Amino acid sequence: MSVSIAGLSTAGIKFTRGMPRIALGLEAVEPRKILVLGSIDRFLERRLESAGAKLAKTSSILEAQRALVAQTFDAVLVQPEVHGALDLVKTIKLGGSAASLRSAGDRHTAVPFFVLPFSGETEYAVIVRPPLLAYLEDEQQLPIAEAVLKLDVDALTRRLPSA
Repeated sequence: MSVSIAGLSTAGIKFTRGMPRIALGLEAVEPRKILVLGSIDRFLERRLESAGAKLAKTSSILEAQRALVAQTFDAVLVQPEVHGALDLVKTIKLGGSAASLRSAGDRHTAVPFFVLPFSGETEYAVIVRPPLLAYLEDEQQLPIAEAVLKLDVDALTRRLPSA
């Protein structure tokens, strides 16, 4: 059975295909502090670091939880094949978490979580504020590094209807 990022839809996250390109700046924004859960390929790592990004690498959800509680990141990259990784994304982005993670969820409300493609896939997810700001992108159309470095969350959230 094939697993894909789109399968997160059954977890209460509704995706729109493709981020509005207006939310992607022409230039990379200031260097970002990025939490990485799991491993990323060397090309992506080099691309992010060469743009000045500071990567905080974790290999388990426990390490990632501790990092999310301890500090605020500008972006989070999640390897979906790490055991419990998608549950962590749902907990932080959809709420309903334990008190210890609730503050991390509150601090990371507008922080984009990039769920990397499953092995052999090219589709990845960008989750900012579900259900309205959750997107599926294709690595071949918009490389992950470009999305991570250029996503302007303020431009994206301006598109939200007023409450």
